Amino acid sequence: MKPSFSGRAQRGFTVVEMALAGTVGMLVAGSGFMLYRSQTSMHLRQNDVNEAQLTVDYVVNNLRTMVVSAGGGLPQGASGLRKCVSGRGVSTYVNRDDRSATVVDELNLNPNDGVLPVNDITPFDGTGFIMVSHNEDCLLGEMQSVDVAAKTITLKDPSLETKLTGANFVYPVEYCSLYVDTMGSLRKTILAEGSTLKNIPLAVNIDSLDVSFDVSADGNGGFTRNITDSSKVSRVKVYVRVKGSHALAGATKRSFETIVGVRRGRLYNRAM
Repeated sequence: MKPSFSGRAQRGFTVVEMALAGTVGMLVAGSGFMLYRSQTSMHLRQNDVNEAQLTVDYVVNNLRTMVVSAGGGLPQGASGLRKCVSGRGVSTYVNRDDRSATVVDELNLNPNDGVLPVNDITPFDGTGFIMVSHNEDCLLGEMQSVDVAAKTITLKDPSLETKLTGANFVYPVEYCSLYVDTMGSLRKTILAEGSTLKNIPLAVNIDSLDVSFDVSADGNGGFTRNITDSSKVSRVKVYVRVKGSHALAGATKRSFETIVGVRRGRLYNRAM
């Protein structure tokens, strides 16, 4: 005897039932995909936020260290600050051992040729940058060459003497530059005796870096982006903004502004 089946069992699934099941399946799969994408986006966004904050802290701490290394009461001796040519960074120059040489006036027959005869050439062996001073003015310059036998220093830019209208003393200095390039990468250059590191990449995705200076004696004046090598800086204001690196996370950005004080050689920070 043949088994008996109901009419519904014999018919199977109807087209409507199959379409309904397919629709439900698509909704479930779509919901799962949207949930996965949302969770992925949230995860990437959180990573971006964490990485951006770490980058901000890294940039600010590097700038603080540079400002401190430049010494208090800037410039003191031959130590000081200057802005980078691009305006997106800061440079320091430091005379570590308070070394200097006197420009020999009676031998400096042409004060505009960029050649400085000095009484002691030993401090400048292996040095890349020097600070040249005349009375109360001083300018930072790069050396072209050193003649140990003749005890002369040749400047890369001969107009330095002309701008100062003479020279009294020359100081060997370590030069350090921290800046953001056009691609948003933080880079560092160090030129010192026995050490030459140029354009070393440190961090990426820097959206903005702005540095301004307070040149008032008591450290309560306004801030300006324009200073000279002779400016006595009392405070440095730093603003940095970092963007995220993942497109799915959206336009994640973190910014921070701080003031680094360098009065009397003491460091203090105030977050804005």
